[in-house]
Amino acid sequence: MTLYKPFEGTTKEELKLHRPKSPDFLLCHVCGLNSSLQEHDAYFSHVKVSMNSCRGMWSMGEKYFLKELPKHENGGPTRPNSDYAISKFLSENSNVPVAKDMRAWEDSTSYWQLMERVPGITLRNAAKDLTLEQHRTIGTEIAEYLAEARKFTSTKPEAPDGKLIRDQVFGAEYFYVDMMTADREEWWARTEPRIYNRSSIPQERIMKFKESYPLKEGAKYVLSHGDLDPSNIMVKDGHVTAIIDWEHGGYRPEWWEWREWHGDREPTLNMIRDHPDEVTWPQVLTEQMIRLDIDVDMPDDAVACSASYRRGVREPSDEEVPKYEWEKFDRYLYWNCTNYKRYLDDEGASAGYLAETRKKKVKEEAKRAAIMRAFDKLSADEQDIFLTGKIQRGSGDKCQRPRNLHDDFEKLGI
Repeated sequence: MTLYKPFEGTTKEELKLHRPKSPDFLLCHVCGLNSSLQEHDAYFSHVKVSMNSCRGMWSMGEKYFLKELPKHENGGPTRPNSDYAISKFLSENSNVPVAKDMRAWEDSTSYWQLMERVPGITLRNAAKDLTLEQHRTIGTEIAEYLAEARKFTSTKPEAPDGKLIRDQVFGAEYFYVDMMTADREEWWARTEPRIYNRSSIPQERIMKFKESYPLKEGAKYVLSHGDLDPSNIMVKDGHVTAIIDWEHGGYRPEWWEWREWHGDREPTLNMIRDHPDEVTWPQVLTEQMIRLDIDVDMPDDAVACSASYRRGVREPSDEEVPKYEWEKFDRYLYWNCTNYKRYLDDEGASAGYLAETRKKKVKEEAKRAAIMRAFDKLSADEQDIFLTGKIQRGSGDKCQRPRNLHDDFEKLGI
């Protein structure tokens, strides 16, 4: 395998050194940019892409944002997506901040969503720079928005537009084949064939498991996000600007949000009481969910049913899951491209990892250079003390041993 030394110069310098020989050499499989377009056109795009798994997210200038979700990711069934229905509903009927002016459509391969850009950055990226007061404000605002969404209810699990929503508690975890239902017989029809060692289990136990299914039509189901984490919360200037990505949301059991959040009452409240100056937004959110009575525990019968399901029911097999045609991207083809391979080593480290390694190396070299500059500023006696650890005596008074090297460097501004 031919290895290439990582290039340390600018993109322009690198292009000159590694110029593709073919005009149709594909530089970007996402946008279709080839070497000829790169060399001869002066257009600079303000449409930027980021990717997550098999989906694409396009930043379109300063105002709009476009999301593309393939209908059959990895050839599997279409995953349910309530994002458009819930965002539209909350935008029109509540004060919960969501993506605005959202439009949705589909074609033969993908689902598309176009929306206004949400101000700010994700809470995941912002959290490390927040003040204590901002952590408290953001945690409180999130809880209040969740409480407002929960005021909207239904008598069965569904999205606001009536479509089905995914079930990962009493259904398959890794495939998008099981939808949440209040119909016990419907749930049992898909569950019974997947019970491990069905023939060896007494019928009484089988029926007891069936009867334990807790979801019933006519019960209270509240509008929940379904996948709340800091990457789905946008913030700016210490306030929540939007809660986004409601694709897993819908009318779910009252206990769903608290279960998904993994709220822990006593340790959180003790931490807030004992260390009030160290709290962060997750602890505040937990505290406020308790205050607003959102901390609804999963009932014992639901806990027992879910535990029995996980222990005794297998995931659907590949043969049981429908397969669909999809546009498969061969990433290994690009890994074998010499234009990419120069960033790799024998262990196959990623370009990103190697770039971070180079950054650390530059910092270490800069630190060593700073130490040497500081060393050069020391007197000959101080340098000798540093190198030998011995105090030199002159004809008169003792030379004073420096307090330590750290103090000297601090004095020199290092």
